[in-house]
Order: sequence, then C-alpha cells, then structure tokens
Amino acid sequence: MLFLAGFSTTVGAAANAVLALLGHPGTLERLRDPALLDSGVEELLRYDGPVQGTTRACVETTKIDGVTMERGQLVLALFGAANRDAERFASPDELLLDRHPNRHLSLGWGPHACSGALLARIIIRALVQELLAAPAPPRLAAPPVRVPRATLRYPDRLPVTFQNAEPER
Repeated sequence: MLFLAGFSTTVGAAANAVLALLGHPGTLERLRDPALLDSGVEELLRYDGPVQGTTRACVETTKIDGVTMERGQLVLALFGAANRDAERFASPDELLLDRHPNRHLSLGWGPHACSGALLARIIIRALVQELLAAPAPPRLAAPPVRVPRATLRYPDRLPVTFQNAEPER
C-alpha cells in the first residue's frame, strides 16, 4: 500500500496535472501567481485525480437516497464522478484554479485519505514551479497513452518537449 501511495498515486497525479495544464493554454502561466498555487494544485487534483474509485464493505446496514446497502455488502465509491458533481462544484468540467471551496475526493478523505496525499501535493507544486522555470514552455510531443485500469486513471506515457515550435524551413 505504501508503494502504491508513494509511487503510482503520486506519479499519476503529477502526470494528470501536466496533461491538464497542457490541455488548457495559459493555465500554467497563471500559476506564476503565488496566490493561485495552493488552490491550483487542489484544482488539478480535483479536475483529473489519479484514483477514480475504491471499494469498501458496509460495516452496518445503511440507506442512502432510498437504496439500502446491507452489512458486509461491497460498495464502489466513484471519486472521479463525485469530483464532477454539479451539485457540489459549480462548472465541474472546467479547470478553475481559484476554486473555493474545493473539498474534492481525489485522494480520499478523513481516515481513508491516501497516505501519499501530502507527497502528491508537494510533487505537483514542485512540478508546476519547475515547468514555469523551464527555458521554453512545455508542450505535447505526441499523444498521451493510457492503459485502462479499474480504479486508477493516468497516462502511462506522456511525451512532453520543451523545444519551441518547429524551426522554419
């Protein structure tokens, strides 16, 4: 579990953040504003979190929105869907760096929060700062490649270049 938290979740969060930044021109540049960095990191996590869901067993019979789940029954919590809930987030499909409040579930919550959550936030913050310090803006060098997974979502290959546009001939 610690390996997954320290590696796949954090690497996935970082890759998704880069992909979101590259897919939204001007967004990276806006993160030069220190006032946006913390909320921007949280929004990058909410917008495309690496963990899309998890399974839990009901510890007691529970009724939610008219549906009864019996003790011992497995329930699939879909974090990705919750993070796009229009009743919880205004304009849920938009990447809004100054979103407040932003109580997303990308890395779980409370006692079930990912043990790599702090590391993921630190890595994304440092990654944004390094991308801003690069000699040329990052851009996709080729389409990202994703491998379908049950509950994790992130590109397995994300070819990025820091070269300026193609030289003139």
